[in-house]
Amino acid sequence: MAKDICPKGHDTRITGRDKHGSCKVCRHEHHVQTYVPKGPNRKKKLYCKNGHEIAVVGRYVSGACKECVSQYKKEHRGQNKTQFCPKGHDTFITGRDASNSECSQCRRERKRINPNKDARKKDFCKNGHDMTIVGRINHMCEVCRRDYEKQYAKDNADKIKAYKEIYLPKNKEKIRRQRKIYVELNKGKIVEYFRVHHLKNCYNLTDEKYNEMLAKQKRSCLGCLQTVEELGKLLTVDHDHSCCPKSKSCGKCIRGLLCSSCNVALGRLKDNVQTLKRLIKYLNKNKRR
Repeated sequence: MAKDICPKGHDTRITGRDKHGSCKVCRHEHHVQTYVPKGPNRKKKLYCKNGHEIAVVGRYVSGACKECVSQYKKEHRGQNKTQFCPKGHDTFITGRDASNSECSQCRRERKRINPNKDARKKDFCKNGHDMTIVGRINHMCEVCRRDYEKQYAKDNADKIKAYKEIYLPKNKEKIRRQRKIYVELNKGKIVEYFRVHHLKNCYNLTDEKYNEMLAKQKRSCLGCLQTVEELGKLLTVDHDHSCCPKSKSCGKCIRGLLCSSCNVALGRLKDNVQTLKRLIKYLNKNKRR
């Protein structure tokens, strides 16, 4: 009957025994110490010169110990790269390009001076757009991608409509949640978009022209002379209703910028000068002394 404790002190009830009755731990240690690989790899050592066990850390195809190579890379990382490029830019701040060979600032300056000379093909799309400036989406120029999506939507309108009829009813909750998150993250962007769209759609007025008018009026209402900062909001556009009776204007009959109170007052009085004069007379007559 085999003993429970082997000659080296291992409890064979825990470690187990092989088919010959030997302790498995002792047999494994003996195998590691005496193992010699067969074939073309038979001359490879079990331990590297620094004492790492090759069976544990592994080796590259060249035979180098992986742990030794890793330590060497850590010790010599960045030693072959200088902090300052030949033009004096601090590459620790400006960074280097993808190949780690050229200063990013120098690269941008070189492209700005002559974008088509000595430029990498992957930085320019087939239509000549510099993807480092316009951006890229999935390795595709962002400008070309938008043009492609617009053209695809025109050519496949029926297909997209049929897909939406199936997708939208099944994913109402998901779409509602995504829209809510987008609105929360982009409130300012959405408000600015609708403001510019309202100026263009209702008054045929660009944002640049509106800002010029606002600066000309010294950012104050032409009626009450309150500034934008005092009102806490931008001024509204006032137009001649005799030219354009409805809320929309042709753009030629715009008179100026008023605060919402002054604009509403003129609208209630229907731009009648005689009514305004009578009201002024009425206020002066009933003025408390």
